[in-house]
Amino acid sequence: MNKRDTLKAFRHLDALLGAVSQQAFVAAKQAGDDYNKLVKSGIAVTTPPSFAPAWEPLSDYWKSIKSANTNEFWAESLGIYKAIHTNIIQKTLMFINVFAGIQASSDPEAFKRASRNEYGLGLGHARPLFEPAKDHLAPVTAAGRKLTPKQRKCFVQALHIAVKKAYRA
Repeated sequence: MNKRDTLKAFRHLDALLGAVSQQAFVAAKQAGDDYNKLVKSGIAVTTPPSFAPAWEPLSDYWKSIKSANTNEFWAESLGIYKAIHTNIIQKTLMFINVFAGIQASSDPEAFKRASRNEYGLGLGHARPLFEPAKDHLAPVTAAGRKLTPKQRKCFVQALHIAVKKAYRA
């Protein structure tokens, strides 16, 4: 290889690293958005979502206290629904940290209400929604959480797209 070909190969490798980083970021953000969409599907429902464990029926006392949506299992003024979002915590060329859900620092009141619903720390029974959604999208194995085939496919596609971008003619 001559010097020009070597420099061209290094430019392609640099471009590949940048493209892989960007496409992995897109795939990670999409995974966070998918999680949020699944969690939101369990808010303001009259029956437990299919991915959540069976919930106890609402007590008559709890229904009498609720001012609106008395027949909904997981509802309040939609503050929790609006507080659920995907945040990019850190993104570098080699590392992506994406958060999906409700951050206590961004909306402490919604976080507190969601925790009461999730763990039954209020007037009603626990209505787990965030943890079952996490288990549904990334089941726990002996080695830790495992990506679903759909998520794995997104990251493989991200690599293919990055290669095409870096080595296009």
